[in-house]
Amino acid sequence: IYCWFGSAGLFAYGLDGEKIWERDLGEVKVGASLGEGSSPVVHEGKLIIVRDHDRGQSFIEVLDARNGKTLWKKDRDEKNAWATPAIAEYNGVTQVITAASKKVRSYDLTTGEIIWEAEGLTGNCIPSPIVDGKVVYCMSGYQGYSLLAIPITGKGDVTDSIIWKADRGTPYVPSPILYDGLLYVTQSNQNIMTCLNARDGREVVGRVRLPGLGNIYASAVG
Repeated sequence: IYCWFGSAGLFAYGLDGEKIWERDLGEVKVGASLGEGSSPVVHEGKLIIVRDHDRGQSFIEVLDARNGKTLWKKDRDEKNAWATPAIAEYNGVTQVITAASKKVRSYDLTTGEIIWEAEGLTGNCIPSPIVDGKVVYCMSGYQGYSLLAIPITGKGDVTDSIIWKADRGTPYVPSPILYDGLLYVTQSNQNIMTCLNARDGREVVGRVRLPGLGNIYASAVG
């Protein structure tokens, strides 16, 4: 069990309750007194932490899940963001995909090198990316709306290769849900839902208000 508490540290426990290791990764430096929100991700024996903040150097760090030792660490040119990274596999390489205000980036999980990157999200990115086959869906909804369907098959700057985009109705805090080829999003933190065809971005259900609900911060499940 891996527990991440920002300034209080990162802890690994066995299922018997015994602490295996702990790490101090430094003080929280997120602006607006909001704390950190990106969850750790464990994959192939590695633990991934993304820390994007505007009061210090942002970075992504990958640790050995067995002992907490750093395998690699890369600085990031980003301000505040809270999106939990997504994992994708393509052509024998495991990608760590991070969504943030300046760029969506894909890192090689083994080496830490950037595989591809794309621009187009708004600030304060919170929703987590959703991977479906060879496409990742990234979105944001603070001071504007943006949804990008990005191929994970490219190299370098793939901004011009984005498959489709949307510029309204995307979430601020909640993450989207992809279910049976349909992408469901809520607008900002409001009770307004949109359903899009994930293949081409075509609107299936357009910005309907969900009755009986106030503001929404929780992510949907299906």
